[in-house]
Amino acid sequence: MRDYASIAIVDCPSSDLIAVEVISVTKDSCDLAGAWILKNDDLASFEQIIEGRLLIKLNLNPNIEKSLDKNSGLVLDFKEFLTEAKSDAEKAILSYENFMIENERAYREYMAIKPADRKLLPKVTKKQLIAPEFSKWPSDFDIQKSDLFFESLNKKGLSKTGNTKMKNALLASRATKYLIDMWRFDEMERVNRVYVDGDEAKVSILPSSWLSKIPQN
Repeated sequence: MRDYASIAIVDCPSSDLIAVEVISVTKDSCDLAGAWILKNDDLASFEQIIEGRLLIKLNLNPNIEKSLDKNSGLVLDFKEFLTEAKSDAEKAILSYENFMIENERAYREYMAIKPADRKLLPKVTKKQLIAPEFSKWPSDFDIQKSDLFFESLNKKGLSKTGNTKMKNALLASRATKYLIDMWRFDEMERVNRVYVDGDEAKVSILPSSWLSKIPQN
């Protein structure tokens, strides 16, 4: 299972500039890991920065769009992310409900047996489990409107200070980090409850639809 991913958010704040924000994801953390402002014609530096990284595209000029076409297999789709995250949460809740129903059935059958005969059988106890809690995933998300996403959460995406040329890339990177942190929270809920995924459940740092895009070494 993959234990590291690097994501580059690419924006062109003007016709002559490229802004890049990088997110580093490991099994222990998700962090903003670097930022660059480059000239539009400095493609060598730009391609060096994005090499091997998953990509999120914002507002791009034709020159950069053409450069990214060579890396189209690395471009991420938030619809895939949300669909998988919501589906996995729903499956986990269903697993919990089915587990409780099965436990209730087994317990009733066990208690219906005469006490003397019960001693000859494996003991069945009635489980008192706390229902898992998963993130409330948005039904829709537009990375180009990350400011509105934070407004819907009553959160500040950015302070009013800072480099305005990096504004869109930084907003998008923070929104992406927020969603990844939600995913990580859900993964811990699944892993901490063996009835959801079994004893061998492990934390996935990203949805499989994104992990599958990471280049094989």
